[in-house]
Amino acid sequence: MERSTSPTPADNQGSPKVHAIRLHTFGPAENLTYEKTEDPDPAPGQVRIAVRAAGVHLLDTALREGIQGPAPAPVELPTI
Repeated sequence: MERSTSPTPADNQGSPKVHAIRLHTFGPAENLTYEKTEDPDPAPGQVRIAVRAAGVHLLDTALREGIQGPAPAPVELPTI
């Protein structure tokens, strides 16, 4: 299996780096930080995918602020 090339160089040490927007404490959008982190290796039975774009759902903003949303309804699989 060939490893995909990370969009960011390895900073001349070990693993390639990837960019992530992370939340370390609940609160406003200002608590989100743009960071470089290690490119994780997939565990057995997992795959790595390339993400070109990602969205944010309204529920994500409530969770970021520490507001607990409604309990999710049971879902029949397969689903999207």
